[in-house]
Formats: sequence, structure tokens, C-alpha cells
Amino acid sequence: MSAAMRIDQLFALDQQCFPDHWSKSQWQTYLSKADRFPCFTLFNGEEPIGFALYQTLFDEVELLRIGLVPDRRGQGWAAKMLADQLEQFAGDGVNRVILEVRVSNEAAIRLYQSVGFITDGLRKHYYPLIGQEGREDAILMSRPV
Repeated sequence: MSAAMRIDQLFALDQQCFPDHWSKSQWQTYLSKADRFPCFTLFNGEEPIGFALYQTLFDEVELLRIGLVPDRRGQGWAAKMLADQLEQFAGDGVNRVILEVRVSNEAAIRLYQSVGFITDGLRKHYYPLIGQEGREDAILMSRPV
């Protein structure tokens, strides 16, 4: 798959998954960085249905973004994708995976807990609220690999 096709595909997936999706230039910047793990794209047959983005931080990996198209949520796809990636990271010498999640994103918090992530702390006023003024706290989570 060409780089332009990959960016177009990921941009379209991101738009389906998030109201605060990234721009194409943000995708281009992300995919051009050397410290980024490859973007993992989840397919059902030939249909792309999800993705996860990571960056390396020494012997840790940070989950930057994970998305699954709305009509596939709640079916175990995201948990399977995360579990497979965590297994791959263990073979790559990664010791820990870290992430931030909106305090209001209960489904994502349950997903992360289901694959072994634990709460490490709280980052106050981290995320801008979507569609309104103000900011929202982030829960900091991690999991050993």
C-alpha cells in the first residue's frame, strides 16, 4: 500500500472513530517520525475497522490513539488488537505501555482494564472538551509487558 493510500485510509478511519479526529497533516507528521511504532490497522477481511498508534520512549511504548469504527465496538475487536500488540511488544524488548484516557471515556477505561492496565494517576485539565468550553482530566494508566 502506498504512503498516500495509507494516510487516506487512516484519516478516513479516524474520522469514523472520533469527533476530534486528526487532520491529514497530523497523520503525515505522525507517520514520518522515526520514534513511532508502525501504525497497527485492524481489518475484517479487506475492510479496515480499527487502528492503534504508538510511540517509543526508551524501553516504554506510549499508546497515542486507538480507534474502532462504531458498528464494531463491543465485540472484542479492540481487546484482541491490544492483546496481540502487547504480545508483540514483549518480543521487541518493551517493558511497559503507558497511556492517557479521558475520565469520561468509560468504555475505553474498561477496555484498558480488561487487558491489564492499571491507574497510575490523574492529569488535571489535560483534554479540551469536545464541542464546548473547558477542559477534562486524563487518567494515566500503564501495563507491564
